[in-house]
Amino acid sequence: MAKKKKHVFLPVLSFDSFIEQAARVLSGGRASGADDCSVTNDNDFTGGASFEDALRMARMGWPEGVQRLQALLPTEGGVEQVTQWALDVGGAFPCVPAFLQGDPECMWSQVEIEGARRRIALCAPMGALYHISAAARFEYGAALAQVVAELVAANIDVALYSVQHSTDRTGKTYTVGVAIRDFGAPLDLSRIAFAGHPAIHRRLRFAWTETMPEFVEIGSGGYGYTTDLTPECLLSILPDVDMQALRILPTIQNNHSTRAEWVEQFRRVIQQEATPAAAA
Repeated sequence: MAKKKKHVFLPVLSFDSFIEQAARVLSGGRASGADDCSVTNDNDFTGGASFEDALRMARMGWPEGVQRLQALLPTEGGVEQVTQWALDVGGAFPCVPAFLQGDPECMWSQVEIEGARRRIALCAPMGALYHISAAARFEYGAALAQVVAELVAANIDVALYSVQHSTDRTGKTYTVGVAIRDFGAPLDLSRIAFAGHPAIHRRLRFAWTETMPEFVEIGSGGYGYTTDLTPECLLSILPDVDMQALRILPTIQNNHSTRAEWVEQFRRVIQQEATPAAAA
């Protein structure tokens, strides 16, 4: 009888928890049997960043990435405002029952409230296959940051998850993810920019999995081989996300697609009504 394939997953980590977990490889936190590619990978493979560089950018920001992103940003849009009537100490006319009861907030006035905002949860593959160049990763990352900024400027509430779905040669898989931006959070340009840097995957994600015995046991040094995200794998790590709002972005498959081409691909995915099979 064929052995059942194994799927290992963890709930999505906060960005800060992800960084601190990855940093454990510098203080003896690497699991038994794990490789050390997070530290020993060549800098050309990681966009010129050492492991220490990656930690510094994650914790303190990536100024060069923000500068590149600034030129791509649309004019920031404001939050749509609607009004409703509410009781206050001053206003247009009195509320007689409240006045007779001695309530100081006895005047009707119109107040502005934030209008209902559409929500979109973007899931971007964290990794890419070994033959994908750092330059190609930078193009993909710049497009991702641009699209997130466009959505925020259009008054759409965006959550961004960077997700790694990997498999080994036997078909065993694991899925892990990091919340780059939660719903309602400020637009942190430095973090959004760094989400597209090769080092977030080829340094920090590698380090994260090196500290996790359950991933090391899967094989391939704990790293696995990057595969496409699916609604099924995302349900395991994002159980509370509305699948109708979920949009799965494509994995990098080549070294020649430009930022502009990725932006167009991402826009087409976002315009879909729902991720296929997500609502099933």
